[in-house]
Amino acid sequence: MINPRAQMLIDALASGPKDVARMLRPLNADNMRFVPMAGEWCIAQVVAHLIDIEPKFQARLQRIVEQDNPHESFIGPDENAYDASIPIKVLLVEFAERRAVTTSYLANLKNTDWIRICTHDTFGVTKLHQQVRILIGHDNEHLAQIIAIREKL
Repeated sequence: MINPRAQMLIDALASGPKDVARMLRPLNADNMRFVPMAGEWCIAQVVAHLIDIEPKFQARLQRIVEQDNPHESFIGPDENAYDASIPIKVLLVEFAERRAVTTSYLANLKNTDWIRICTHDTFGVTKLHQQVRILIGHDNEHLAQIIAIREKL
């Protein structure tokens, strides 16, 4: 049986794509491509970033489970991967599908896997459950970014 704390983290991760979709419901395609200032991302690029980062985080979580104290580097944005011309509905489906892979993987871990460690360039020694919290925080950071963009529309 999965630890209730781990289930809470899985549930929080699972809500990410739904939260993003809810934030975007009343917006049209032009709103999705609105760039608030030069050098900033539009909403479509934010969602594309969430899609791009997901398999990278999945791989990190798998290494933590499969290897002894793997070294993990910062996962930076790959702005070349963020095509704002892709319809937002397509992006939202892809984000939900990729996140479902992550949550399914986590749901099948043993309780002892959640306390396995890695050494991260920025955060130092962290446990798997802390890395999951970092991914949840990453979602929240970009939800706040979407709110900020919406305020400028």
